[in-house]
Amino acid sequence: MRFNEIFALEDIKKELLNGISKNRIAHSQIFTGPKGGPKLALALAYAQYINCLNKTEKDSCNTCDSCVKYSKLSHPDLHVIFPVVKISKCTRAVDYMPEWRNFFTTNIYSSLDEWSNFMGDKTSFIYTHEFTSTKECVDNSRLTLYNKLALKNFESKHRVVIIWGPEKMLKVASNKLLKFLEEPPDGTVFLLVSDETNSLLPTLTSRLQKSFIPKYTDEELLLFYNDKFGSDINGFSKKANGDISYLLSLNKSTEEADLLKDFTSWMRLCFKQDFQGLTNWASLISSQNTIYKKKLLGFSINTIRYSLINNFGNNKMLQTSNDEKEFVLKFSKFVNEENSIPLILEFEKSIQYLNRNINSKILFFELSLQVSKMLKIKSSVD
Repeated sequence: MRFNEIFALEDIKKELLNGISKNRIAHSQIFTGPKGGPKLALALAYAQYINCLNKTEKDSCNTCDSCVKYSKLSHPDLHVIFPVVKISKCTRAVDYMPEWRNFFTTNIYSSLDEWSNFMGDKTSFIYTHEFTSTKECVDNSRLTLYNKLALKNFESKHRVVIIWGPEKMLKVASNKLLKFLEEPPDGTVFLLVSDETNSLLPTLTSRLQKSFIPKYTDEELLLFYNDKFGSDINGFSKKANGDISYLLSLNKSTEEADLLKDFTSWMRLCFKQDFQGLTNWASLISSQNTIYKKKLLGFSINTIRYSLINNFGNNKMLQTSNDEKEFVLKFSKFVNEENSIPLILEFEKSIQYLNRNINSKILFFELSLQVSKMLKIKSSVD
């Protein structure tokens, strides 16, 4: 992975390169920021650059022996840990490495949600035995990180450990990792990549040098889309809300039409206060995978915003498909300055609940009851 393979974010790349050129390579770092930024790709580009044998001022060469191995994600001094689904007592990231390589190389902007969906929409974690020397979980082909770091570096000056999704670590695992960060082995650089640093132990984050990676702007995503696919006639670049991976998924699927269909049915049932219908609807939606549920809630938030734009601005500003625009023109009659913020807050809160693996059928039914009440709220200026 090279820096020039990652779209835009030139200021961030420059900052990372400046630190390396001044020999300021912290042994424990975290790439953090809102969901949607290419944090993992930047961490891999950073790792490849510091070990490149013929680096330039702006990028790794991509031709030396080290770069070739990094480009295949097969360098012996690169260790990647990520959340996995536990299928045995000793399941670790190494058991999923072929699948993960294929997953990431297919889309360098991939998110943790998409990885979860790739593995069957099952709850995944980073387990304690990634960082311990438990004998029953060790063999010659599946050494734990504890055993690997006890060995000397194979080839590179910097051995790199990338931990993707450290917020998915169990507390015991976090404490084990903390010991590595307090006394890092010589020549080892830890790069954590996280969407949710608030979920990490304060004692852990206090030992990490932070690099904040912002989301892409709507303008950047529009440039990316236009260059890759042509004119963005469906307004996908705005709907993606800075998430470049979501933008790519919108373009290659019919999911947008499904989201509109489900949201339309939902709002009609809420307005009619058809509670039996809402029960059935919540049961149907709960059978969808977690990513789709989150996208539906995100779609709901965007539709509320589009409705406000229509009410207080010019509907020509709406970056939507024709079908969605037609719905917004009708739905905006029920969105006003009194209920728009409460509605958005309820949808955002529900996304947080989904992240905690709450029962989605109960979640969507309870949310529907709240939405039913809010849609009846009249504007104070009427």
